[in-house]
Amino acid sequence: GRFTASAQQETATKEVFNPHWFVQAQMGGQYTLGEVKFGDLLSLNAQVAGGYKFSPVWALRLAVSGWQSKGGSDLTYMGNGLGVETWKYKYIAPTVDVTCNITSWILGYNPKRIFDAGILAGVGANIGWDNGEAAALQQRVQPNVANEPAHYMTLLWTGTKARFVGKFGVFADFHIGRRVDLGIEVN
Repeated sequence: GRFTASAQQETATKEVFNPHWFVQAQMGGQYTLGEVKFGDLLSLNAQVAGGYKFSPVWALRLAVSGWQSKGGSDLTYMGNGLGVETWKYKYIAPTVDVTCNITSWILGYNPKRIFDAGILAGVGANIGWDNGEAAALQQRVQPNVANEPAHYMTLLWTGTKARFVGKFGVFADFHIGRRVDLGIEVN
């Protein structure tokens, strides 16, 4: 008899990266430096972002964060009923950010990976308003200026104030679904 062997071809499928748009919604907290206890200067923060992922490593996004920020000063030594004083104001901070997925950069693209980490950097503006609590405090501090002119609150601002902001941070994403991540971002 005759023996015939046939070779069977295996077909492998490979998922490739497709550039795509994305959206993010974030909730968190922020801390502002000041002369009062750490917990007195913590406040809530929210951020929404949308962007485009060009490659498994690089993305560009427009992020808008804000809500409320706090300031504080210890004026106890000034007397006249002054003590540890805090105030809050509202702000919004739009930024344009570049993100770099370090995990994909080092290990390559893997759509089944459950964890990614990376860095981000951006520029934008920090726009603050509704700083009336600080202005009211300045009126209470003013009679004591002769005793301590350094605490006259010379950097007090009123109305709306916009400042340039630079952003740098790290992120970690846990992929909980094909199109959904749960992550943490520290800026």
